[in-house]
Amino acid sequence: MIRIYLAGCTDEVEYRKEVKEKYGKEFDLVDPMEDIPKDISTIPFRDLDLIDSCNYVLAYVNKPSFGTSMEIFYSFENFISCIFINPDLRFKYDPWIFSHCKFITHDLESGFEFIRKNVKLNNNFLI
Repeated sequence: MIRIYLAGCTDEVEYRKEVKEKYGKEFDLVDPMEDIPKDISTIPFRDLDLIDSCNYVLAYVNKPSFGTSMEIFYSFENFISCIFINPDLRFKYDPWIFSHCKFITHDLESGFEFIRKNVKLNNNFLI
């Protein structure tokens, strides 16, 4: 099963809920906001380990976030494709986003359709 890390600002509760409800049976979704360590200094390292265990990173960005930016860059550096969701597309032409994300869109369904097509096109070899 395809494993997807849910990146995004910590207060994006509705996004995480919607993704789990709509896509939780089709994909193995990894939400770093679950089981948060008590020692906050360990959170970044735990999150990077979680990303390493995934095939894709889904970054939902309504507003800039230091953590999400780091997760996008880390996934790029480790050859894990990042799907960038920005509802109003105001960051669509940001050179950092454009050069570090595999696909940029404004809605979740397009992002998940991109993942489905890539897996199918590549005979389940992940990109």
